[in-house]
Amino acid sequence: AEVGSVKDGIPYLDVHALAENEDGSVWIGTWSSLCRKPAGSGAVRCWGVGEGIMDPRITSLLRDGAGGLVFGTSGGVLGRLGSPRVRSITPAQGLPAPAVFSVLEDRQGDVWITTSGGLVRAPG
Repeated sequence: AEVGSVKDGIPYLDVHALAENEDGSVWIGTWSSLCRKPAGSGAVRCWGVGEGIMDPRITSLLRDGAGGLVFGTSGGVLGRLGSPRVRSITPAQGLPAPAVFSVLEDRQGDVWITTSGGLVRAPG
């Protein structure tokens, strides 16, 4: 079994979420960054505050139907990477609480979000 570690480029081993890309690469949500491990061999690449992730404490990941990556954080950010751009929703923009626990996309493309303040549906 292959195990990721700090020496493999994962900066923090408190991993909370995983999602797979169509190409076999894997997104890794840690308590300090959002990382991507390419399929097969290759260096892990990570994004944090310095790369534009408002809150890098990733709690959940979802590959959506449009090919984007939706992520939730413990600090109340729901972000989306992919086309057409990075989009974030925070409590100031209507997220009911500061902690996102999970995200799910339904058949209509709406994203359902569980938070410490209740359930939210964001139209797709």
